[in-house]
Amino acid sequence: FDDKYVIAGQGTIALEIVDQVKTAKEAGIITQDHADAVFAPVGGGGLLAGITAYLKLTQSPTKPYGAGGIGSRSMYKSLTEGKPSPVDTVDLFPDGTAVKQVGDLPFAICDQYLDVEDLYNDITTDDLCAAIQDIFDETRSIAEPSGALGVAALKQHLAKNSPSPEQVFVAVISGANMDFEMLRFVSERAELGAKREAFLSVKFDDPLKFPEIIKLVQTRPGDKSRNITELVFRHNSSGAGHAVFSFNVDLASATQTQSAQEDQTQEVIDQLKASGFVGASLNTDQLALDHVRYMVGGRAGVDDERLVSFTFPERPGSLQIFLGELEKVNVTLPSNNVLSLSLFHYRFHDVVHVLVGIQVPTASESEFQKLLSELKGLGFSGDIVTDEQVYKDFLAKSQ
Repeated sequence: FDDKYVIAGQGTIALEIVDQVKTAKEAGIITQDHADAVFAPVGGGGLLAGITAYLKLTQSPTKPYGAGGIGSRSMYKSLTEGKPSPVDTVDLFPDGTAVKQVGDLPFAICDQYLDVEDLYNDITTDDLCAAIQDIFDETRSIAEPSGALGVAALKQHLAKNSPSPEQVFVAVISGANMDFEMLRFVSERAELGAKREAFLSVKFDDPLKFPEIIKLVQTRPGDKSRNITELVFRHNSSGAGHAVFSFNVDLASATQTQSAQEDQTQEVIDQLKASGFVGASLNTDQLALDHVRYMVGGRAGVDDERLVSFTFPERPGSLQIFLGELEKVNVTLPSNNVLSLSLFHYRFHDVVHVLVGIQVPTASESEFQKLLSELKGLGFSGDIVTDEQVYKDFLAKSQ
């Protein structure tokens, strides 16, 4: 990237953009003959420098912007300090821009034509995952994390400003060197990055109240409902309970001051509080997102636990339907005839897999079998997996 011929070659991207925008205008696709802005990934700076140099030297009205990850701020630091300056660490998720120090030539060009404010440098991993999904949804192409920086920056720009429908913005997608193994992580985090999903925890003192909490999370004010996409709960041997939830966000309800994600997360927390439960947002908690969401569980020390694995097709509201039927099943079990759930694990996929722990004393075995039979008749077939070795090793009460 620190080479004049490389920079010149990358500058031809700007030439292509200018030509393609004019062609789109002539074809009647857009109403203006120039782009208002172009967003280019920045690591070592060659791509941004080349595009910027062409646009400035040809006096184009198109404004260049740089797009960098929150952990790759070498250009930002260099422009701030007025010289090429190294950063101590770089974020390797967008590895194509993981550069500790920008090149001298790219810096000189960017320092001449750009300001620090022209860089979008707070793009997170979740933002990139959401941008990768946006690109795939639109083009059926898969960009690498660095390649999606331009789209992520463009989205931030549109969120901060109020562009008119006639304006034209261009994001440079600079690469598709994606490891297949990384796709699972990207798909998992894209919904949060796009703020289409909210993630929160809830604390309560009585495990028997877990079904009540589920109802609260499912139900929105005004006879609306929420679609739960993740639900993990494990009985605590001390009697307290903790659960984590994810649910789809209704983007149409965004306010001017808060994102829909923030607004609806707080809405759930307020509902929980009004019923005596303590909820907390985990939308930006990296420890929870990276690790804790997968670690809720372990040995609970509950007696007479039976573990049942349910599998059924995913469809809109399928989990809510399952939970509703589970509650309506006419059986008599201990705990004042309230179904005592000791474990619940669900994550949205194309096929629903729900793992449920139920406390069933020996005297209630026939009622338990009746419960499974009635659920099967409703289309929710469950297999008892209490004897599986992995349950004994990691979840069952220690003997």
